[in-house]
Amino acid sequence: MKIITTALNLSFKPIMLTLLLSIIVFSACKQEDNSPTSKDPSKVSLQVIGIKEQNLGSKLRTAQSAKGMTARSAKAIDLTSSIDLGGFSIAVMAGTGAVAPANPSAKLAKAAPVAFLNGNSSMEHGKKYRILFYQLSGGQEIYRETAEITSSSSRFEVTLVKNTPYNWYAYSYDDVQSIPLPADLQQPEIPTKTDAPLLFARGTITPTEFGNNNINIEFEHQIAKIEAKLDASEVFANYILNLSASFVQVPVTSHYFSLKNASITGNPISASNIDVPIDFVNDWSTVVKLSTNNIYTTSAFASMQIEIQQLVIDKTGQSISLIEPTSPVMAEIPGFTNDITTKKRGKIMVKYKGGIIGTLEWAEGELYYDGTDPNGHLYKISEVFTAKTEHACNFYWNWNSLLPRPQTGTITSRPGDPCGEVLPKNTWRTPTQAEFSTLNVATASNGAISFDTNDGEKLYFHQGGRDKHSTCNVYMHGDGSYWTSAATKTLSAPTFEVKSTGGANYGSTNISKEWRKYGLLVKCVRNR
Repeated sequence: MKIITTALNLSFKPIMLTLLLSIIVFSACKQEDNSPTSKDPSKVSLQVIGIKEQNLGSKLRTAQSAKGMTARSAKAIDLTSSIDLGGFSIAVMAGTGAVAPANPSAKLAKAAPVAFLNGNSSMEHGKKYRILFYQLSGGQEIYRETAEITSSSSRFEVTLVKNTPYNWYAYSYDDVQSIPLPADLQQPEIPTKTDAPLLFARGTITPTEFGNNNINIEFEHQIAKIEAKLDASEVFANYILNLSASFVQVPVTSHYFSLKNASITGNPISASNIDVPIDFVNDWSTVVKLSTNNIYTTSAFASMQIEIQQLVIDKTGQSISLIEPTSPVMAEIPGFTNDITTKKRGKIMVKYKGGIIGTLEWAEGELYYDGTDPNGHLYKISEVFTAKTEHACNFYWNWNSLLPRPQTGTITSRPGDPCGEVLPKNTWRTPTQAEFSTLNVATASNGAISFDTNDGEKLYFHQGGRDKHSTCNVYMHGDGSYWTSAATKTLSAPTFEVKSTGGANYGSTNISKEWRKYGLLVKCVRNR
């Protein structure tokens, strides 16, 4: 029995050894399957599907008008008072609302075309971005993969582990430069730039064997772009011929940006207040200019300063200098929010300024129709005429006609108040008979009469004749008349008559009547 027992013990040891080795090998195989070098990989396809447009960061303030300062003064605009700029005014405000990308039309701007996808602008081919993948394990993020990718029409593929969850972080400066890895991959931070945006997106993915292993990246802006916009449509310009302006003492900073926290961290890397000349392109119009400077900041600010050194417009073929280099205008634009992810756009509206008598603002020039305007702004107010003048036929209107004599002849085909078509639409109208009657002491000279305005300037009405014929044929008699909005009879309407003599109670004693089918001048007043 002793011999048998010994034999059994000897045969049992190899069996135990084999079993132990099997457990060790199996355990090793199982550990390998959980590693990032698993033999069960999965392809993940990724592509940038768009860049979400930045909103404009403002407090939705009402535009404040700047009227009353002569163009020969260089004083800064005081937004609490009325400041004259010699025949026009400016209104300044922080841009509001969502931003539509600038018009890429080659006719209006020499910018490269911009593609759009899902309402956002697309990343141009050739621009670079980087993506980082972190495996989720036991509530921790473990860095696994990265790729620097050049944007193209093809999707990019990376290899990850099937059935393994990942967080991913993507970022770009929206340029063609190489994008470095963060120095610390466990707490990744990247520096912002002052001459490029910071685009960022993040998400999660768990690759599967038959699932949709696609990552569609929609970038969002993380720092503020500083912009300026100038609009000269309300001074009836056809083109802006010359515009020179500068940002003044704009605070520009850079910081580190935490990918995992999606926020700016720590103290500024750089900080300065800069003065920069502004580069402009047309923005949907030949009379609206938008800056193209690449200026970005991580600083919040309540207002910005823009100095306009020169502004020259073309108005129906006439070159008009509104601001000259010897008399620059400084505009301080208020109302920006503290949100540094929004665009900071200073908007300047150049506005027509009329002459105010009592509480009523009168257009200083006459209404005319400009069929040559490239932006379709057809209804305009002319420059001031201080003497008897015969005009082209596009200055003469039938009573209550939306079209001037060259388009309508003696038959009014489109009735309506043409003053209501002057920009901004529905802010001007034809004066009533009663409003003409309030005009009091008139001074007569050279076939024109003038009235004193509240600020001591002159409001002129001149003898411009009339067009009585179906074809353009202006009849210059020794007087001239302006239409009122009133209509007392079917075929005629009251007019304000311009005579060669002035005197007191002029408006109330010089109301006449003309046939509605005659072409007369129109002087608009602003709606109150």
